Amino acid sequence: MGERIESFGFEKPAVPAEEPRRPSKIKWLIVLFSVFLVGGSLALFFLLGRESNPHIAGVEFKKPDSVLIGEPFVVSVSVTNPSNQILQDARLILNLPVGVSLVGQQETLRTVERMIGDITPGSLTPNTFNLIALGDNLSLARLSATLEYRVSGSKVEYSEKSEVDVALSQPAISLDMEGPSSVLSSESFDILLRYKNNSAQPFDGLRLKVTYPAAFKAGKTEPAPQMPNIWSLENLARGASAEIKISGAVTGSEGQYFPIKAEILGKVQGKEYALVTKTLTVGVQSSPLALAVFVNGKSDYIARRGEQLSYEIKYKNNSDTAFENITVTAKLIGEMFNFSSIMENLPFNSLTNTLTWTSANMPELALLSPGEEGMIRFMFRTKDSFPISRIGDKNYLLKVSAQIESPTVPSGTPVSRTISVAKSENKVYGELGIDARAFFWDAASGIANTGPFPPKVGQPTQYTIHWVVKSMAADFSGVTVTGFLQPGIRWTGKVKSSVAAVPSYDPNSGKVTWLIDHLQANRGIVGDPVEAIFQVSATPSTNQVGRDITLLEETKLEGRDDFTGFAFSATDQGVTTRLPDDPNAPVGTGVQP
Repeated sequence: MGERIESFGFEKPAVPAEEPRRPSKIKWLIVLFSVFLVGGSLALFFLLGRESNPHIAGVEFKKPDSVLIGEPFVVSVSVTNPSNQILQDARLILNLPVGVSLVGQQETLRTVERMIGDITPGSLTPNTFNLIALGDNLSLARLSATLEYRVSGSKVEYSEKSEVDVALSQPAISLDMEGPSSVLSSESFDILLRYKNNSAQPFDGLRLKVTYPAAFKAGKTEPAPQMPNIWSLENLARGASAEIKISGAVTGSEGQYFPIKAEILGKVQGKEYALVTKTLTVGVQSSPLALAVFVNGKSDYIARRGEQLSYEIKYKNNSDTAFENITVTAKLIGEMFNFSSIMENLPFNSLTNTLTWTSANMPELALLSPGEEGMIRFMFRTKDSFPISRIGDKNYLLKVSAQIESPTVPSGTPVSRTISVAKSENKVYGELGIDARAFFWDAASGIANTGPFPPKVGQPTQYTIHWVVKSMAADFSGVTVTGFLQPGIRWTGKVKSSVAAVPSYDPNSGKVTWLIDHLQANRGIVGDPVEAIFQVSATPSTNQVGRDITLLEETKLEGRDDFTGFAFSATDQGVTTRLPDDPNAPVGTGVQP
């Protein structure tokens, strides 16, 4: 017997040693064939088993070397099919950058889609687009075109994309606007507008339009406009230029800024475009006569209906010159002013709703020395109720436009009179209201209540509780109505609401919650209020005989006034089985034995 050897705890019989045997050629051929077969299968899987973009379509741009801003130009996008396959359901999508528009379409249109259909082998399909560049801050516009299509016999959609940059040079019509960056209130100043045709062709039918702020008072213009604030620029030849001079003044408070916009308008294929736009912003410098308006000691005070308001107009001489014969006016604007509450001794003009103080009724206005300051105080009440007649009657404002004026002008000041203005705009709070009611006889609600009424000891009686929410003078967000059921009051699960959200009940705390995301203004004032109904059941105990049972504790309402940002809250008392809102309920009976 041969020897035995140990291997990992197992015994194996010894085998006589033999010379290693060489693999035969047939085995090597089998191995090589297997490798080739597996590799070929994998290659076929990746080539044929998955879809890939064949890149057989071509998308090519043709565009001008450069274009003028405000002058139409043409871009061509050619689609080619050099393959021997039909490209089906092809569509071309042109994406435009901000500042470049398709002529005749809205300036905000950024994507233009054009259906091509089937593209036959070897064909070339040109697509032209009439474009126009608008704006002053463009130097390069990148256009992109994407062709989406299917190859015949495939359901997969492929795409080819191409991009091109279009160089933008100067505007076809240039416009320059010159004027001061800041002036004194009511100081006269000049605005100079220069325009020029930079293109190689004449322009006809152009218009130059200037838009002024309400505080601007136009004076002399050279030349005069053909229409209010509009000049016709007829037959503007190549290289032709001209200018317009406008004189005027702004009346405003220190630190206010007023934009004055000028634009040249022209029609291209029947649609009018602002070919070029310029804006001059003019600020109001510190006035020699300072003026400010405060309400109840604040500039941003928020008022309530039926509230007494104390207005203060403060003024000060900031110059080295004494001002004489000063006039102060305050014009009151707003539907919530109760003009009947004005005191008889105030200099009030009810036709213009304007208060006026001069040295005749306020002697200290005869002379205001350098550095001297003063104050005028008057009182007004807001109306006791909102003047609501429509859903849109909301967001009430109390506006006061004050002005101080003197014929005295400090030396070196280019004005004929010294004028300063100040304004105050104070918001008025909107309001929410909540009414909690309980019923036994409530067929109109669509929820039937059962049980004895008046309630009896040991016998369950069902009630419907109504939450009625009203809103006044403002929209409200995040409106929440909550209340707690008393111990022993059972939630039946029957709920209804006039809005999408319905009340929910937490059995652990007894809390009922109704969440309303958004509540439109004047619900319940104009139109129906918002209402929720839920049913509860109460079974009286012997110690409640002759008494009324509290079904729901105090109801709380909270919501945010969208106009003022104020967190408004309201409450209503708890509801009991006395049912004062149920016309069919007998009064004062209490729980029966």
